[in-house]
Amino acid sequence: MFKHCLSKFSCALVLMCALVTGGSLQSCKDELDDYKYDDSEPTWLGSSIYDFLNKGAGGHTYQEYVKIIEALGLKDVLARTGSKTLFIADDAAFAEFYANNNWGVSKFEDFSDAQLKVILYNSMLDNAYLLDMLSSRPAGSDTSLPTEGSCLRRTTSGAMMDTVAHFSDGATTREGFRLPQNNKFFDRFREANGGKGLRVVMGASDPVMVHFLNEYVSNNHIEDTDFDIFFNFKKTRTGTEAFVYDRKVVTSGIEYDKYSDDTLTITCKNGYLYRMDGVLVPPSDMAQELREHPNTKLFSRMLDRFAYPLWGKEVVISGEDLQSRFDYTYNVGDKEKEYVHVIKYSIEGASTFKDYTDYEGMIQNQETFNGVVLPYDPGNAQYAGSGGMEGDMAAMLVPNDSMVYRFFAPLSAQPSVNMDELTQQQKDVIAVGSSIVERYANKEDVAALNENDFQTIAPCLDSIPLNIVQAFIANLMKGSFLGTLPSNFDKVTNDARDPMGIVPADVEECVVANNGIIYILNNVFGPAKYQAVMTPPLIMQNMRIMNKIIDDMDYDSYLLAMDSYFSFIVPDDEYFVYYDPVSLGSSEPLAGKFNSGKQKANAK
Repeated sequence: MFKHCLSKFSCALVLMCALVTGGSLQSCKDELDDYKYDDSEPTWLGSSIYDFLNKGAGGHTYQEYVKIIEALGLKDVLARTGSKTLFIADDAAFAEFYANNNWGVSKFEDFSDAQLKVILYNSMLDNAYLLDMLSSRPAGSDTSLPTEGSCLRRTTSGAMMDTVAHFSDGATTREGFRLPQNNKFFDRFREANGGKGLRVVMGASDPVMVHFLNEYVSNNHIEDTDFDIFFNFKKTRTGTEAFVYDRKVVTSGIEYDKYSDDTLTITCKNGYLYRMDGVLVPPSDMAQELREHPNTKLFSRMLDRFAYPLWGKEVVISGEDLQSRFDYTYNVGDKEKEYVHVIKYSIEGASTFKDYTDYEGMIQNQETFNGVVLPYDPGNAQYAGSGGMEGDMAAMLVPNDSMVYRFFAPLSAQPSVNMDELTQQQKDVIAVGSSIVERYANKEDVAALNENDFQTIAPCLDSIPLNIVQAFIANLMKGSFLGTLPSNFDKVTNDARDPMGIVPADVEECVVANNGIIYILNNVFGPAKYQAVMTPPLIMQNMRIMNKIIDDMDYDSYLLAMDSYFSFIVPDDEYFVYYDPVSLGSSEPLAGKFNSGKQKANAK
């Protein structure tokens, strides 16, 4: 907060008001004569952003950050007038980053252009924000009126084309990622099929930033103990401390005069700077974070069965499609033209899509997930739930690979499990999951299971029909971060809207992605759909018609009432035959036999 003296204009205005109203007021001439900013600038007002970073202050130097600015051609932009907010790291923080990071970067020269853009543009905002302002949303974003303390996320200065990655079937590299597995829609991009991989715009949208600021934290009753879990007990939050992801805003190190008591804000002529306790490397979306995490490979594999590549020509933002943007940025010169995509997920209203096999000839196939959808798209960085993109984000309760194996593997493949030590609920959970695998997996895949190698169950999971996988995944996808705070875990419900039973001790690790929070669990919570009277129609191949009726008529709302008791008589598909009474008197009576997808009439 800045405490300024009255300016000449202010004093004159007060005097005029006093004269008009007939009041009396002593002259402020003396104060005007002593006004120090006629011929000088406040000591708290620094030079331009670039000049400040280039010179350093308060015992901190920022030469590594300056190198990034110059390498990306932003020196003139940040040296002149403008309106920016930057979350910066000093040279000491970069030294720590070079010593330990996931990019394999040990010095500035190791950075790629894409990595430089990720660091700079994702730590920069296109307006000048004080921290108090940063947690507020203006009218017209997700609210009709300005709302203080309601902003959790906002778009950064980054652009979609800054984060175009290459996906292939090879191992993850510095600038490449692994294609979704067990998904036919990605098969033609695999090297084994003659493909050259896939160019993907990460997050399928412009980048966003997640910040935890005091007013938002206070307004939404987020406890300091919640942050212990968010930050994996490596950092704590107390009082009014501010964080961007897990990086804390720290004191500027600059001594101010009596006109400012702000110890965090570095005020420059063209914006504000905030020094962080480390280099700000933003995470990706939830789907990509799960894909890269070493302990969530199995859950990610199941989730990616709902993924599909959408050609950039089909994605139009602000009147321009992504392929055109990509062409302008990357397809230059004589090099072979590349095609850019986004990875989308089957959600309501987007379970059918065009899969292009020949871009220039516009040859396409109409593909579908047969109406099997997820609650939301975990690959969309700008996912917006009921609180809007800025006000909230999503959450996932993801069992680690060990727990996925324990849930689905038959007991014969888990010799170390002592049944006598399990509760009845745990026994029921294993019984349900293993029965699904035993019903659908190949015997050879079941025989190959090894509890010392959790990935051996992947082929078994691949065999489970998509609608059964959807029940497991959807139960663990929550639409609201605020609705799944660890301090409120007792209010988290399952697909039957009953308490799920999760407790903070179930959380093994936490990952804050750019569109949600991932709780990696050392426990597993199966859906009520696996334990209710509607379970047989869901998991049995010969009851698909009844399962479709339940889905289409939304009867699961009744059949998942776990505190009620039903006698549910379910005919299998062979009995869904309609005999036309009008034709019974003829020599060739008609009967209609149904299946789960369509009706067909047969002469009998």
